[in-house]
This record gives sequence, C-alpha cells and structure tokens, in this order.
Amino acid sequence: MDRRSVRHAGVLTCIPVTLVLVALLSLAAPAPAKAAGWEIQLQGQDTWVEHVSAVSGTDAWLTQEDPPKLMHTGDGQYWYDADNTGLTGDLDTVAFATSLVGCVLAHSGKVAYTTDGGANWDIVQTTCSSGEISFADSKNGWMGGLNPRGKLLHTTDGGATWEEQQFETPAANSVAGVAAVDAQTCWALVGTAAGPEVLRTTNAGVSWTHIAVPAPAEAFLCTIAASDAAHAWLGGGTNSSRLIMATADEGVTWSTQLSAPSGGYVESLDVLKDGLHAWAVAGDGVVFSTTDGGTTWGAQVSGVDTILLDVDFVDASTGWATGTSGVVLHTSDGGGPADKTPPVTTPSRRNDCWVNASNANLGFTATDAGGVGAWRIYYAVDGGPQSWGWAGGFTVTLASPPSDGAHKIKYHAVDKAGNEEQDRTFTLNVDTKPPVAGGLKKTTVKRGKYAMIRFTVNDLPPCAGTAGANIVIARKGKLPSLVAGTPLKKAGKQTFRFKCKLKKGVYQVFVTGRDAAGNLSRKTLKSTLTVK
Repeated sequence: MDRRSVRHAGVLTCIPVTLVLVALLSLAAPAPAKAAGWEIQLQGQDTWVEHVSAVSGTDAWLTQEDPPKLMHTGDGQYWYDADNTGLTGDLDTVAFATSLVGCVLAHSGKVAYTTDGGANWDIVQTTCSSGEISFADSKNGWMGGLNPRGKLLHTTDGGATWEEQQFETPAANSVAGVAAVDAQTCWALVGTAAGPEVLRTTNAGVSWTHIAVPAPAEAFLCTIAASDAAHAWLGGGTNSSRLIMATADEGVTWSTQLSAPSGGYVESLDVLKDGLHAWAVAGDGVVFSTTDGGTTWGAQVSGVDTILLDVDFVDASTGWATGTSGVVLHTSDGGGPADKTPPVTTPSRRNDCWVNASNANLGFTATDAGGVGAWRIYYAVDGGPQSWGWAGGFTVTLASPPSDGAHKIKYHAVDKAGNEEQDRTFTLNVDTKPPVAGGLKKTTVKRGKYAMIRFTVNDLPPCAGTAGANIVIARKGKLPSLVAGTPLKKAGKQTFRFKCKLKKGVYQVFVTGRDAAGNLSRKTLKSTLTVK
C-alpha cells in the first residue's frame, strides 16, 4: 500500500478462529496468461491467509496463520517465505507504508519493523495484542487492538516506538479496525457493550470524537476504511445480508450503500485516496467494488467460493485479496466487470403437470452461470406468504391433503450480488381421484399373431382427460410372462396390442387403470388370454 490507498483495519472480532491448521503455504506456480478479472495465485492449503499489504503492482506482503508465516512477492506473481522477522507465535497483521518501511504485529504484542524492505528487522514490545496497523505515510500510523480491553497506539517514526492513546470508551470493548488518513487524521471502529461506535481524530490522537453508528440492531461491523477526514466506510453484515455503510460528513450521518443478500459479513474494505474506487470482500468468494464512492456497488467474480478475509489495492487497477483455504487472488484490471446477470431457476417438473396426493410437490434449483453464484429462491404458493429455500435445491410440498385443481407457485431466484430473476409462475395440477377401469373381456389369439386386449379407463374431473393402464400377463401361480404399460391417451376405450410370442396355453390378464397424475384404479381388472 502506498499513499494513494488508505487501508482498512480488519477482522479482529469478526470470525472466531479455532481451527487447528497444519499445512504450509507453498510457492505459487508460474502464473498463467493474464485474464480479465481476478486470477488465483495461491490456493488449496489448509490455512488462512488473513492479511495483505500491497506497496506497488509488484511489491506486496501477506501473513498466514498456523503455521504463522510472513510472505512477500517482488514481482507480483511469485510468493516466498520472508519470515526473518524474529517474531514467534501467531502473526496478527502486516502493514507497509512504502517499499522500505513496514511492520508486522504478533499476537504477543511485539512489533517487528523494517526500514529496508524486510532485509533487516527490529522488534519492539507494545501494550497491544490481536491488533491491526494502518499507516498514513512512512512515519505516521495507528494500531488498534486488545490487551485485554480495546487500545489505540500511535507511531510517528515508522513503527519503532508506539504510544498508547486514550479514547475513553467503556471497559468492555475492542478496536476492530483503524484507518489512518494523514499525520493528523485517523478513524477507528470500536465495539462496546452498547454496540459499535466510530472514533475519529484530526489532531494526531490528542483527542477522539465518539460517533454513534445507526447500524441495524442485529448487525455486526467488522472493518473500517476512510479516504479523508470527512469520508469513511464501514463493513459487516447480519444473518441475511452483507452490509456497507458510509458517511460523507465526518460521521454526522450514515447511509447504507450496500445490503446484499447472503449470510456472512463484509470482512474487509479498501478505499483509494480519490474516495471513488473501493473494494470489499466477503464470504463465498464475493468481491464488491465501486467506482463512484459507493453510490453503486457491483459484485465481481473472484473464481473462488471460500471466505475472503482481506483486500488491498495500490491503484484503480492493481490489488490483492486473501482468504481461507490458502487463497491469494490478484487483479490488474480492478477485478473486472460487475456481475449484473440474474440467476436462473429450474423446476423439477414440466409446467402444468399433474400430480396426486402422494407426490404433490415441486423441486427447485437455481444456477448463476458465469456469475458470483445463486443464493436463494423465493416462492409463494397460491398467493400465500413468501418463503425461501437455498439455491442448491429444495422441495416445496403442498399442504396435506392437497386440494384438487390448479395450484400456482410464484418464484424467483436471487444471487449473491443481489441480482434478481423476474418472477415466474408454475402451475401444479392436483388430481386425487383414482381412475375407473372396466370392460376387460376374454381374449383369444394365435401364437405369432397380434393380440388385442380391450378395456376402458375413465377419469373423473379435475383431471388431464388422459389415461393408460398397467398390464400383467402370467400363467396361474407363475411369474409374469409379460409386464407392460400403455401410454396415456384420451380416456375411455383402450386397446393393448402386442405380437404374441407366448407359449400355447391359458394366461391370466390383470389391468390396472392409471391417470396422468399417477393415481391407480382401486379395482384391478382380471380376465384371461388363450394362446393357440
């Protein structure tokens, strides 16, 4: 990250990290030819790549957890182990102000800082742990974290020394993120027992202004970013949507810029100094982006479906995102176009079909080809209240016992970008009345000739007006010699015609009527077939 990009400050309390991870993050294979949008540089390791700090299009740093590791790329493609900091234990974050000046914070509260691009490191102990660092320039920066309550620390010498600052919040709090703007200005996101609040200083932390955040009661805020003293963004979510809020007046008022469907949170935000270009990452591999300061946000296709934890851009084109499963993503075109194509729902049956009482149901799945992924399918039966199911597949069953006649199911799918399919209506016809079979006569046929077994199958309305039959022909006490079904056709007189290759003798014939809904006649007809 350089002066053009003001970094967020992370995911301190957003995701509980309790997994025991054992795999090492290996060097990336040579990158394939550049493609539009996001490309995967690393993936498949059983570890979380929690933080990334980009200095230029070729120079970036990242930290992974368990095993703790600091990695660096000097060409924008290959990542190598750069963990010569001398720190031990978990690494919380990495932040570089320039190609030479940067810091790595360990969970122990120790900070390793460098002034020569990582060739050499010095270590200083701080009073903060589980924290985040944001630099405004090569000298000035802030750290936010815990130990055991929320703390804010300030440096004016590139991380060599850190001074604790007072901000008078309740004891039960955490600093979830910091966003340094310049030597005098910094924003911080603080969690308190009463809910989230924002802190803001314009005098290098001598005093902090407390700002209430009108977030939904069920919202959890994870990250903060800022472009100047007036403009800041917050990211988080609820159980049903990702959330981005913004202020353009120093925190006096806040507006909701994004409330995208899907569970989970916006884990990280990055905003450029122009206040126009910004990116946000979330679960399911979703990347949101804006080029107008958040007036409109679009979801980009990242190529992964893991949780993305951090994002950092050096300009409007070049940036990285990291996440679980060892994921490291890179883009050189701003992440590509937004997904604006709605998903498509596929019912499990043919529209206007007939069903009976035992199968009065309809399955749904939805796909989002080339998009960020289908999320939910919303539906309502016969004008009733709206419900939903996961896009991966579910079944809607009519109330039992279902009433005869046509049932209308209105439905549409929504993807993780918030694109909505147009409402569609499916007609599911229910027929619970069995057909009535009759008129079966004795039949005689010469072996090798065509046998004609005649009968009638009638159906009572409401019905499709078609019927067929299941036919079994067998010698008495023997296994069936022939089992067949006649196709559905207009109800009434039916004929089953077949070339008789049965041995000579007398056979029993059983006929059961069948209608389009799958109902079977209560009575099975019985007669004989004599083969001569």
